[in-house]
Amino acid sequence: MFHLVRSILVASFLVLLSPFASAGELININKADAAAIAENLSGIGQSKAVAIVEYRKANGNFTSIDDLTKVKGIGNKILDRNRALISLTSKPSATTAKASPAAGEKKPVQPAAAGS
Repeated sequence: MFHLVRSILVASFLVLLSPFASAGELININKADAAAIAENLSGIGQSKAVAIVEYRKANGNFTSIDDLTKVKGIGNKILDRNRALISLTSKPSATTAKASPAAGEKKPVQPAAAGS
């Protein structure tokens, strides 16, 4: 049990020290090309990155980060090492984040200016 806890703590520490984790850059595996995947994910070289892209083309977008283990050469060890760096969607832009309310929702009412 102690060895498992120690291994988890060491792995977490290494992920936090990763330059990618500190930069906050996520790799969208449903959009990234093989070069971006190979460059940004630990333990994934060009051939495994190409396999990820080919799998995505043949089977459609990944619906779960764990789906990466279906790609030949990607196991739980590699996946766990990179889990914090992987995204399934693009980051929302400032414009998207401020989008108008969904259908049926009301816009917040602005308080009337003094003296009106």
